[in-house]
Amino acid sequence: MVDREGTNGLDFISANDPRLPRATGTVIPSDLIFDSAFPLFVTRQGMWASTTPVSIATGIEARLIEAEAALRAGQTATWLTAINALRVNTALYPAAQSGFTRGPNLTAIADTFANDTSRIMTHFRERAFWMFGTGHRLSDLRRLVRQYNRPADSVYPIGAYYKGGLYGTAYVMSVPFEEVNNPSFTQCTNELP
Repeated sequence: MVDREGTNGLDFISANDPRLPRATGTVIPSDLIFDSAFPLFVTRQGMWASTTPVSIATGIEARLIEAEAALRAGQTATWLTAINALRVNTALYPAAQSGFTRGPNLTAIADTFANDTSRIMTHFRERAFWMFGTGHRLSDLRRLVRQYNRPADSVYPIGAYYKGGLYGTAYVMSVPFEEVNNPSFTQCTNELP
């Protein structure tokens, strides 16, 4: 898990959110994960064990889709009710494994939003925390740029990269060799966010 990566990253660790159980105890200095050249200490999440089944689609995701549709339709009270119904339902929080801890239960969000932009950013933050580790984040970032007209440099990581240099402007994932090698593959050259 990372915390506020690239200036625009979310506070997945420091938020102390019950949806993201974290490893407890001390940091293991030798736990450098794949790259011993840089002292990147890892905060492990505790939502899955090595044999835990992973859901392809969930009711949580369905409720988030419905909430977003309500928000786009200008039904802000319906949107907020849907978001808060998820937040306060502790049965939906992942059960932490032994050696992991989670933050306190969430409370309902009050409608103190200045405008729809802040509601949209809150919605995508909720999606990020509810759907952490499910492979939805990149597409959500792209939707923020393409559908909600957020500037790319306010959505994607910017600034200094911890291994040196700066974060780049590539907003898409590269196509794996196995797919490029497929004779039916057609390269999309659109690399816009």
